[in-house]
Amino acid sequence: MSLADQYAKWPNAEEQATHSAAMTEKGFAGCVGFVDGTTLPFAERPEDNGNFYYDRKSDFSLNMQVVNDRH
Repeated sequence: MSLADQYAKWPNAEEQATHSAAMTEKGFAGCVGFVDGTTLPFAERPEDNGNFYYDRKSDFSLNMQVVNDRH
């Protein structure tokens, strides 16, 4: 958490405009950033269909996509 302010911050107005313009060109109007392919590991194998959640890192996890907009 001591590094949060250094690495996790909302973009300023200029950065938002730049990112939003780039995202609009790609079909994501209003989007200022996203993370794709992040995995959320489970503490243990899910009871139902557990093997469906086995990933390439030998963990049980879900793949997540996050999109941040200006609203």
